[in-house]
Amino acid sequence: MVESGAVGKLISPLPFDPRQGGPVKDLWEAGLLELEVQPAGVLAERIRAGGAGIGGLFLPTGAGTRFSEGRELREINGRRHVFQPALKADFALLRAASADTLGNLLYQGAQRNWNPIMAMAARTTVAEVDSVSEPGALDPEMVITPAIFVQRIFVRSL
Repeated sequence: MVESGAVGKLISPLPFDPRQGGPVKDLWEAGLLELEVQPAGVLAERIRAGGAGIGGLFLPTGAGTRFSEGRELREINGRRHVFQPALKADFALLRAASADTLGNLLYQGAQRNWNPIMAMAARTTVAEVDSVSEPGALDPEMVITPAIFVQRIFVRSL
């Protein structure tokens, strides 16, 4: 999507390998892509805040560095914190092991890392799954992302 020019701004912990480059680096250097580099933990918290409906949060990460320039600073319990605005997404494109027809999702392995918070923070969540079952067939204790956060599912064709 970046290479085709469909992305105007990318927020990422490490968007490209500085030694090798690639389409992200090329488009960024050409001024065709806005790039915001964020530590992974800060990015996760900003997305989580967006999904929870919070306007943002104060984090100590980056206080006193160039990453805090131009941002609101606040001292909390004797430590400087930087305001980080929440992140919302128009779309979340997820991969899940399985779903039911309502959109409840089960994940395997690393699928649990970013998918649950991205589903909560997106206006429209699309999940690609290996299988779809009828409502009630999934063990509710295994559902990580409830159907309320999923608008579209499609079965992966192998």
